[in-house]
Amino acid sequence: QAMATLARHTRPGGVVVVEPWFPPKVWEAGRLTVDHVDQPGLKIARLLVSGQRDRVSTLDIHYLVGRPEGVRSFTEHHELGLFTHDDHLDAFGRAGLDLTDDRSPGLAGRAFYVAVKPTGGGTDDA
Repeated sequence: QAMATLARHTRPGGVVVVEPWFPPKVWEAGRLTVDHVDQPGLKIARLLVSGQRDRVSTLDIHYLVGRPEGVRSFTEHHELGLFTHDDHLDAFGRAGLDLTDDRSPGLAGRAFYVAVKPTGGGTDDA
């Protein structure tokens, strides 16, 4: 559905770039991480626990934010699909996008996909 939506919002000859989330074989359920900020007037702790339900990754994130006037806490829950390379290729094809590159390194070290929406033959859509 996401790829079809991207294709609908792309003009003929336009480019779609997708940096995918982790594939199922790489995702680490049960991973616990912590990040923190330690500045004189600001302390932040961010704890994250990863999980998985079928082919959906889950991220439960807990924040503590401390300032001189007090401490605040809040949580976030994220769910992201876990798709294989073949799943992505299929989604691009079903959306009518022509994949031009699927090996370029992305910002997070995961390869990203570059596709073009076909022009439909000879018309100038610029």
